[in-house]
Amino acid sequence: QALTSPSPTPVLPSMVPRRVRVCLDHAGGQVMFVNVDSEAVIFSFPRAVFAGERIYPWFWVGKGSQLKLS
Repeated sequence: QALTSPSPTPVLPSMVPRRVRVCLDHAGGQVMFVNVDSEAVIFSFPRAVFAGERIYPWFWVGKGSQLKLS
């Protein structure tokens, strides 16, 4: 699920990604998660205004899953 406001949005990728690319367009207010192998967009957040704020990535993986940052 994506942590959207006011409530989380279910995310159901067509296949479980082995690798995920996080794309940030600060000027355009766009944050997008992409399956690296298929180039399919997993989730794209609605346009955001960052107003000079720092942006921190947050990831949560389910029980029994692994996450490797590279």
